[in-house]
Amino acid sequence: MEDNLSTENCEVLIAEDDQLVNWVIKEWVEETGRTAYLAENAVQALQMLQSHSSIRIMVTDIHLPIIDGHELIQEALALQANLKIVIMTGLADEGESSRKYPVLRKPFSATELAEVLSQLCENKIPN
Repeated sequence: MEDNLSTENCEVLIAEDDQLVNWVIKEWVEETGRTAYLAENAVQALQMLQSHSSIRIMVTDIHLPIIDGHELIQEALALQANLKIVIMTGLADEGESSRKYPVLRKPFSATELAEVLSQLCENKIPN
């Protein structure tokens, strides 16, 4: 993974209900030098955003239990208006959200994730 100066203060929240996928993505994020937080559902993700105002990026699955990813995105942005969003999905089309935010199609690689995070941390992708 490439190391760059933008990793400082660019913390990432991962919202994914599959625990194994969650841990793999957390490892990939940490390999880029960033801090990663895990949430297994939208309720946990919103709690993390409330307690960690330093989170700058949320990588979320759209299909989550309790509250789906679309609603999570809306509620997360209400908490932190400048939060950057990345959608991860195994489906071909996620509607409006997939046109508005970067999308990582499952299965994606550590390199693809690192590239999107780097662009968001350096504000090369507007959100």
